Order: sequence, then C-alpha cells, then structure tokens
Amino acid sequence: MRGKLARILLGMFIGLFLLSACAEPVAEAPVASPTTAKIVLPPAWTPTAEATAVQTPVPTTSPTMELETEAPEEESPAPLSTDKPASDPLHIACGGLSLEVEPALALNYSCETIEESTDVELQPHVVAPEFSRVILFGYPSESTIRYPAISIFPIQRFRELSPILVNPRVTMLQGLISGHPAGSGELPFLPVISAYQIFHAQYSVLPFFNGSGIRFLTMYNLDNTPINNEDLFYTFQGMTSDQKYWISVSLPISHPSLPATRDYLPGGDWDAFDANPDPYFAQAVKDLNAQTPDRFVPSIGQLDSLVRSMFMTP
Repeated sequence: MRGKLARILLGMFIGLFLLSACAEPVAEAPVASPTTAKIVLPPAWTPTAEATAVQTPVPTTSPTMELETEAPEEESPAPLSTDKPASDPLHIACGGLSLEVEPALALNYSCETIEESTDVELQPHVVAPEFSRVILFGYPSESTIRYPAISIFPIQRFRELSPILVNPRVTMLQGLISGHPAGSGELPFLPVISAYQIFHAQYSVLPFFNGSGIRFLTMYNLDNTPINNEDLFYTFQGMTSDQKYWISVSLPISHPSLPATRDYLPGGDWDAFDANPDPYFAQAVKDLNAQTPDRFVPSIGQLDSLVRSMFMTP
C-alpha cells in the first residue's frame, strides 16, 4: 500500500514539474551587437570594382527619367528651304550671283565651285576657268539627260584659256544682244559642248538686273535626233553689263505635243529622216515657235522670271 502510494506521489510530482517547465518562456539566443561584429578578410584579398559596385545603392530613378538623361542623337542638316512657307520664293546666292526662284521650280539648291580645267590639247571642249555653279533641287522635270543648272564664268579668264572657242561666242552674243538677227545657225553657248546644236526655237533677247542675254530652246546631240522631251531644254546665255561675267542657264523643259524620248519619230520613216532631216526640223521648229509659252512645262514665262531676277555683284 505504502509502495503504491509512493508511486502515485512520484507521478504527480513529475507531472507538476513538466507543467511548470512548459509554462516558462523560452529565452532567445543573445544577438551580438553591431559594434562588436568584426569581419576579418584574408590577407591576399582586396576590393575590386565589381565588389564595390555591388555595394552601390540601386538608383530609384524611373526608366523614363533614365532615357531623358541620354545624349540626343545628332540631327541631319535641314534643307535650306524647309523653314519658309511653301508660297515664298527660294533665295539663291552663289558665286556673287543672287536670284529668286518660285517654289514650283525649286525647293532647295546647292552651290559649288568647279576647279579650272586646262587640258587644251586632249579635250579642248572641257577647258574652263574656275567657276561657280548652282544646281536646283525639286525641279519639275523627269529628264535624265540634263539637270537644272546655272553657271557663272569669268569672261577674261575664259578668253585666256580658250581664245579660239570663246572669243567668237562673246562677239556673237554681243551682236545678238544689240539686236542682230539670230538666223537659223548655231547660237552662242557656254560651256562648250562636244556635240552640235541641232536647232533653236522660242528665241528672244532677255534682260536681267545688271546684264542681258538671249533665251531659246534647243537640243545637243552627235547625230540627227528627233525633238523630244528627254533632250529638250531651255537656255539663257548672257553677260553682265560690265562684260566681266558670262551667265549660262540650262533648265529642262517639255511640251505635251513632243514624244517622251528620242526613240520615237513622227511618221516612223527613219530612212527618210536619216537621208534628209531638214524638212522634219523645219516643220518641228515652226510648230514649237507657234506654241504659247504657258503650254511648256515649266512654262517659259516662269523660267524667264527666274532669269530676270538675277543680279551679279560687280
């Protein structure tokens, strides 16, 4: 009995001990203070740029802001005429020459200096002094033969380099400006072209601010070629009043009555044309002279206005 009671009392004592143990809070492990923590690096290790970069705080800048801080891309140069209203004329200045061109004829231009060429013996037709040249961009023409250009030549230097070719042209132009009839032969033209002038039509004397010259329509080729819109061009050949500069204007022009290319002959009889082209050209020139100036594209009036606006700085 006594042994049984002892076992019961022992069991109760153990149970009370366990209950008291569960009720007590569990103590947390002590945490080392940051001031006492010490990291010891191996003697051979040194911080690298990569390791330092990892320690750098991550920027809070948004992606949009990052894009704004990038360097802007370099812009292409704007065309010379894009900052003006479409109705305003294009003001051109090149080599001492100034003029105005309406928007229907050009939206932009280039001005270049061509070096002197003195190869008299091998290529006399390309002999020329240093000169300035304007090229028009946005010109209303589909011609692949000739581009719209205005050239300014110093006459005295041109005479010195090629007196045989230039002097007769200067003399003839002076006579035409003073009122001599044009006739049906070749009219003066510079620069010299290594082909012959097939015809001329719509001839007229035309003044500009400080000079005068002649205007006509023509074509150049090495053989007889039917008049066509691919080869046809308007030209002005003139001199300043002081006779220091020769201004040569060459601008493609077309007419709806003409074939697009040189491959078409009205009537189609090429044998008869090759044997005797004179009747064809006589009639073709007569027909072109009978056309009103506004029927050409661009109109002759538009191109004449371009020429009249020219002024050459003395």
